[in-house]
Amino acid sequence: MNLVSTISERELDGVSEWAKKEVGEAVKLGLVPENLQMDFNRNITRE
Repeated sequence: MNLVSTISERELDGVSEWAKKEVGEAVKLGLVPENLQMDFNRNITRE
């Protein structure tokens, strides 16, 4: 199964190609809060 294909484009918006598999898996496992599942190239904050 391809994890990236099971995750919506919104959830992977801005994810670098090399990180899509791992980010897709983390999202699928519920490790990434919904409010952080977008704009992955934005500068980090202390949320």
